[in-house]
Amino acid sequence: MCNAELLQMVEYEKSGKRDLGDFAYVSKKLNLETSRDLAEKILQEREEFWDGKEHTRGEVDGGGTSTGVRGMQDAYYQA
Repeated sequence: MCNAELLQMVEYEKSGKRDLGDFAYVSKKLNLETSRDLAEKILQEREEFWDGKEHTRGEVDGGGTSTGVRGMQDAYYQA
């Protein structure tokens, strides 16, 4: 996953107000510090959009993303 995909996730959420937080989990897979910093800013923008409303926080361990989905994401991003 790259930051462009995270940004796209947030833009889709804003346009359709649909929670796509399952995809945020893979932000933990970024290796470069600059990428992690940008991902953090994008996810902060997402938090501001949701403004305290209940939503999936997939970037947080156990943050609403099912174990099955996390397993599939892990397998995909290890390849």
